[in-house]
Amino acid sequence: MQVGQTVYLSRYCLTEGIVEDVATVVDEHLGLARIGGRPFVYYHIGVDLHELREQAIVAAEVERQKKIKATQKRLQKLEAMVF
Repeated sequence: MQVGQTVYLSRYCLTEGIVEDVATVVDEHLGLARIGGRPFVYYHIGVDLHELREQAIVAAEVERQKKIKATQKRLQKLEAMVF
């Protein structure tokens, strides 16, 4: 990943969708990068920040499935409650 490259942020995909922005600071050694729209936050390359849109879509789908599973578990607990 290089400074000035278009990147895709999947960190907030369930609330904001996949965000396309430009990398402003890249630290390959630590695996972190910043983007223009959020200048005070570092994101993990390959986890939160992706070089290809397809990679971001896969990460978003994984997060969506996790959220569905957690919500189903929470619903089961609520349904099992007896007053």
